[in-house]
Amino acid sequence: MRSFVGAAAARYIAECLPPSGSLGITWGGTINAAAQNLPRRSEDGTRVVLMSGGLAESAPINPYDNATMIARALGARCYYLTAPMFAETAELRDILVASEPVRSVLAMVPSLDVALLSAIDLSEQSKALEYEVISRETWASLLEAGAVGDICGHYLDSAGKPLHHPLVQRTIHPPIDHVLQIRHRILAAGGEHKVPIIRAGLLAGFCQVLVTDEAAASKLLD
Repeated sequence: MRSFVGAAAARYIAECLPPSGSLGITWGGTINAAAQNLPRRSEDGTRVVLMSGGLAESAPINPYDNATMIARALGARCYYLTAPMFAETAELRDILVASEPVRSVLAMVPSLDVALLSAIDLSEQSKALEYEVISRETWASLLEAGAVGDICGHYLDSAGKPLHHPLVQRTIHPPIDHVLQIRHRILAAGGEHKVPIIRAGLLAGFCQVLVTDEAAASKLLD
């Protein structure tokens, strides 16, 4: 499923990203699939901005690898958040966000031309669990708090409201209002297990364009 949705997202990005434009990306398997299917461009001043911290292990969905793949396909300059996805404490997170170059990369987000966002679900099929991005204890805590998943590191409830969970306070990511200022926001996510977080993302205004599969679209319309 991820490969088909990612390939469709890649085709859409190729059409809508302007020459010398700027593209922000989050992390996830669908982003990886998009990276593998982007048509090649020659260098024209395009920028790719990673909107999440990285992972210490080189898992198949490592944000740094995905950003590099996309930048190479687009002939773009790549800007990384040189910090972990989750800081050890909220205090350390604040220090890292205030430091260079993290601060300057996050400052690029509101003025991006396009964002390619993924929806990370909290079902038993979640890749966040499979790749141990979050522990099962944290997963259970998020579910108990009412979370249905996250988009760009912001955990949402079923109504699309952001949760003030301890994990969010340690997550290195742009503020929601900065993401919502991006001119063209695309959410790429498929599978019926992702329907709750896709719906929450739509309600929260995270996307103007949804790239998904027929089964998920049917559930969303229901």
